[in-house]
Amino acid sequence: MNVVKRHIQGLMSAVFGIMAHMQSPFIFFSNAVVGNQGSNSPDSGAVILMCVGVLIRIAGKHALFRMDSSHVSQSIHIPGAIFLDYLHATRVGFSVLDGNLLSKDDQQQDLLGCSKELQVDRKFSVSLYAACCRLLYTAVKHHKR
Repeated sequence: MNVVKRHIQGLMSAVFGIMAHMQSPFIFFSNAVVGNQGSNSPDSGAVILMCVGVLIRIAGKHALFRMDSSHVSQSIHIPGAIFLDYLHATRVGFSVLDGNLLSKDDQQQDLLGCSKELQVDRKFSVSLYAACCRLLYTAVKHHKR
């Protein structure tokens, strides 16, 4: 426990860094053929969801692990940053219709593959949204300053 207490600030910074580097609008879509995702690549959305879960646990143990003000502010900011990517995808060149990500221009569709291959993963999106709400609630509840 003492080792964790000594290194908790660095661990939290690492978790925020992982989330920042893995977020993209495509974490909300299943069967994404974006980038060079091979079978060995981690599922970015699942990693982000696990990171949010870790942050919820740390924020909820405020008596054991003191989050500094920058980590509290990042906990409050990260849900908006994650879902901003989703909104950005629907406003800049794409639209979501019946759960499908549709390209508004053929050039972008060629880069992304067939639009039928990109469907909103509603179960994941709701799970991530609920986890982000729990993170916000926990951060505000335990860190009122």
